[in-house]
Amino acid sequence: MGRPDPRVYSSQSLGSGVVIGADGLIVTNEHVIEGAAEIKVRFADGREQEAEVIGSDSDADLALLRVKRSALPFLQVAEQDDSMIGETVIAIGNPLGLENTVTVGVLSARDRTVRSPNNNRVYTDFLQTDASINPGNSGGALVDLDGRLIGINTAIVGDAQGIGFAIPARRVRRVVRDLLHYGQVQPAWLGMFVTNRREGRRGEGAPGVEISEVMPGSPAAAAGLRPGEVLVAGNGRTIASRDDFATLLAQLAPGDRLALKVAEKEGSREVSVRAGSPPPDVGDWMLEQ
Repeated sequence: MGRPDPRVYSSQSLGSGVVIGADGLIVTNEHVIEGAAEIKVRFADGREQEAEVIGSDSDADLALLRVKRSALPFLQVAEQDDSMIGETVIAIGNPLGLENTVTVGVLSARDRTVRSPNNNRVYTDFLQTDASINPGNSGGALVDLDGRLIGINTAIVGDAQGIGFAIPARRVRRVVRDLLHYGQVQPAWLGMFVTNRREGRRGEGAPGVEISEVMPGSPAAAAGLRPGEVLVAGNGRTIASRDDFATLLAQLAPGDRLALKVAEKEGSREVSVRAGSPPPDVGDWMLEQ
């Protein structure tokens, strides 16, 4: 019997990232750095540098890194989500290890529903583009012709051609802000559960989601929301399912206002809810339901 092989094997994964601050802040996908013992960043000038992890969030599939390097050129994260379908967009990254690859396409669609292959979570706000995106593009930039970062490339459909997806800038801004200030994403809490509405007589799903439970003393209760009421929109976005509602909630921070449209027999009414932070006993309340 031979002696055990003392050699240590290491593995290496490649991905992309985007410098979003002159002080060395870098955004990438969480799955790009997941499980890494060491993270090295290679810049366009060929220099390599170790990066520290400021924080990451698997639900959003985003991570924030920092390198000790100043006066870096960086991309500005778009403040407004105003890119139009058909607008020219540019994807930048390292597909299949081919560094600094640039591909061009158009913004094919907004608010696409995509199930992440990494955490199995469903998102309903992805940007879709036909700019060529391949393995290794994950974490790279999707920019418009004004040079604004409008998304972080993340998901691809393996058997398709010309279909790529990106996390929109509004979610990137929200996650980066929390990771910088708290080291983790601060969940917004409304204090209610919602369910998909039961199918209609013809088998089609009824629009909106139904409130199933409201926690006493919660922001939802303070706003006058009650079990049995139907929500059809929030902050101007249609709510057709629980996935839509979950995506909307993920974009909020504690203290943010959410304008909900509640369906009624004749028309609808608007309800404003200020999101809070989950109370310490929220877990006990959930177990009691």
